[in-house]
Amino acid sequence: MRSLIEGPYYEPQLWIHIDIQQQTVSVSDNGIGLSNDELHLFLKPNLSFKKGNNTRGNKGVGATYLAYGFNYLQIATRVPEFEYAGTMEQGREWIEDTTGYIPRPHIRPTQLDDPAFANVDRGASFTVKLFGNGIRPKDLSWIGATIADKWDAVLRIKTPLGGIYLFDTTRPRTVCHLKVTGSDGQISQKDIVDCQYYYPNTIPGKHVPLSTLIR
Repeated sequence: MRSLIEGPYYEPQLWIHIDIQQQTVSVSDNGIGLSNDELHLFLKPNLSFKKGNNTRGNKGVGATYLAYGFNYLQIATRVPEFEYAGTMEQGREWIEDTTGYIPRPHIRPTQLDDPAFANVDRGASFTVKLFGNGIRPKDLSWIGATIADKWDAVLRIKTPLGGIYLFDTTRPRTVCHLKVTGSDGQISQKDIVDCQYYYPNTIPGKHVPLSTLIR
């Protein structure tokens, strides 16, 4: 973890861009990044580079699912001694193929998709595009969220962005910079500084004081 290297001087950040118009999701961070050796292994099932009791997600399935659950995955990494951006296509179609016609996909060098990662000094970036057969979901608009405020709630309820910190002792300092491009091209943005589960009693307009209910 980068925080173990830089201590209190490190400010963890995430950049998430949900583009409903282009059907892409990009997630970039200023974390530890992947070395050259790690990049060659990161799609291997059941392999994780995360260690320690304070890490989240260490089963080694996330990156493999992205690569073979969709038909487009770009990975970019930047560390002091190494920098790379590459794309893998037709992962899902290869998995579903029963004819042997589709060749096994490989990562090839490409230009960086997510401009938010261009100015990050160290970290990693992932971009997934939704197209082709067999993928789920097929369309980012299925959930009904079209602006950053709504996606804030979706991400904090349905993804690991919504951690649960019962005693507030291990709550991360991460700031998530969320950008949403609607199907009409309109852009909305929001900085999420409270990266924890969106509890029902904290959803604006969806709660009332207990005293109101027991009168």
